Amino acid sequence: MKERIEELETTLENCEIRIENKYHIMGEAVVQIREVANHLQTLALQFNTLSVKYELESNRGQ
Repeated sequence: MKERIEELETTLENCEIRIENKYHIMGEAVVQIREVANHLQTLALQFNTLSVKYELESNRGQ
């Protein structure tokens, strides 16, 4: 009986470690997703700026 309890405790500890690892990986993924989102926002602003500049240059040429 004692051996079975120790086996179950070990299995539980292993599960807890795997869960902690998954949370860590998920946390890293969230950080990377935020970085990508920030980069996309920067690109969108740059696109808008270039679009306005292009439109102004086009209007000057007419």
